[in-house]
Amino acid sequence: MLDRPTRPVAVIELVWLGWFTVPLESLAASGRGPGVVVAGFLLVAVFAVGYVLAVLRPPAGWAGSALVVALSVMAAVGVGAFGELWVGHFVFVAVAAAVLVVRFDVARGVVLAVAVLTGLLVALTGQSLPMAGGLAFVTAAVGISVVGARRSSWLMEELRQARQSLAAAAVDEERLRFARDLHDMLGGGLTLVSLKAATARRQLQRDPAAAEAELVQLEEISGRVLEECRASAAGYRRVDLADELAIVRALLPSSGLAVDVADEVARRVESLPAAQSELLGRVLREAVVNVVRHGQATTCSVSLVETPAGAVVMTVDDDGVGPGARVREGAQGLSGLRERARALGGDVVVGPAPGGGFRLRCRLALAEPSVGAR
Repeated sequence: MLDRPTRPVAVIELVWLGWFTVPLESLAASGRGPGVVVAGFLLVAVFAVGYVLAVLRPPAGWAGSALVVALSVMAAVGVGAFGELWVGHFVFVAVAAAVLVVRFDVARGVVLAVAVLTGLLVALTGQSLPMAGGLAFVTAAVGISVVGARRSSWLMEELRQARQSLAAAAVDEERLRFARDLHDMLGGGLTLVSLKAATARRQLQRDPAAAEAELVQLEEISGRVLEECRASAAGYRRVDLADELAIVRALLPSSGLAVDVADEVARRVESLPAAQSELLGRVLREAVVNVVRHGQATTCSVSLVETPAGAVVMTVDDDGVGPGARVREGAQGLSGLRERARALGGDVVVGPAPGGGFRLRCRLALAEPSVGAR
């Protein structure tokens, strides 16, 4: 398992530096000449500096491996030149290897190799096998514990980054949701507002009563758009297929567009799950807005059927111009609807109707899709 090296808790690793006083005191009391004592002190000092460097400023790549080798050589020289007390230096070599070797599995292997070497050197100095085995065990335990600390630190960092990624993904998803809602809400509502305003203006001179009726509907539509804006800001706006059907039936005929809603639609709407009903309402709104805005149609029909495979299919047909510019101009709304449909195990398809004109078809699974289907 490869990963970048992470710095373990330095205090735990540096607290053992006091052990170096043990071989130094033994060397000072050994009665050897001043040159030997000074050489021993210098060796301990260089070894300690290398160990502190490994713990606090671990070099990467070949420099780290070279430092482990250098510490191992100094420890072996110390054992050969000054006696068995210097075997304890190999515990520090194991810690340095645990810090500097990048791969966790390789680091464990190096630590175990250092522990075996420690046991052999203790045995060669004339100590008993239990003593040799005990020191080898201590060396291995300390080194493996440092590897474990590194791995825990790495896992915590990975968890922190994963949380940050999830938080960023949630923010992006919320932005996309808001953009889709804004399009669904303002695109359809403002199109109807513009349509009703134009109709009222045309009828103002020749039929004031009809113009007044259009203005009343315009007021209702603008009020509904305002309510949806407030609800969206509060986070609980909900679109319903039954409400969208009622709006279509009430508003479009006055605009010169004949609407034909199949009889079975009203019966099936009531039995739809909330998520499917909401998405079908959005699809119907987008389809009708495109018919009014781009379609040049005079009739529009809506059907809703359930398939034996456990899906619901809504089809919106009109006798206007075929796909092409209509699809491109409505692409933003359609792409958002396709994303929502895929989340419910379905799809949205647009294209020419079999008898001419334009067709929008939305198929949704009635059952909750599995995780793999999302």
